[in-house]
Amino acid sequence: MKGETVTRYYDQGRYKLKVIGAALGESSGGNPQVEIGIEILGFADPQEGYVTVQGPQQTVYLSLTEGTLGTPQNPGWVWQTLKDLGFIGPSFSDLQPLIGQVRDGELKYETWEGVDRGKWTIYRARGSEPMRPMDRSAVRKVDAKFGSLLKLMKGSELPPPSKQEPEAAPGPTPKPQRKGRVRETVPTEERPPIPGVEPGDDIPF
Repeated sequence: MKGETVTRYYDQGRYKLKVIGAALGESSGGNPQVEIGIEILGFADPQEGYVTVQGPQQTVYLSLTEGTLGTPQNPGWVWQTLKDLGFIGPSFSDLQPLIGQVRDGELKYETWEGVDRGKWTIYRARGSEPMRPMDRSAVRKVDAKFGSLLKLMKGSELPPPSKQEPEAAPGPTPKPQRKGRVRETVPTEERPPIPGVEPGDDIPF
């Protein structure tokens, strides 16, 4: 694997993770937290893509605080992560839906009290939650702007194409006829006699 050359089991970087367990616990400071056990499925190598790796299971810690959970009007990142992993409540101890979920994640090393500690993060599935959610008035505005297209979504078929046929492309401009000199043909009997030549004789050349 590519990454830092350090005496750590896993290199710092991006990984493919699988949730194998989840439980509600407390941090050393007494704060409630969701502890998610993960299996490491692969490492994202910049040149080779995901490379299968095997190693010890790891843990992701999601602290449950007002700052991380947010409010009903503005949910925080931990609430969004739990929802993306299938959590529906009604209690924070009901974490069974998380098990089996596969997501991308990242490992970073941070120095805390002079000791390097690995910190795992689980990424939400792409597109599950917008980076900047729209409020209801903004949603109504975009719906009204493209209302005719939204109605079209309900139909099973697209509207027929226009019957108006495209005009034929103009052909090449004809070249003007070249005018030549017209040679007038005079009947033999009307030609003037040639001096010294009798009619019917061959004309010497």
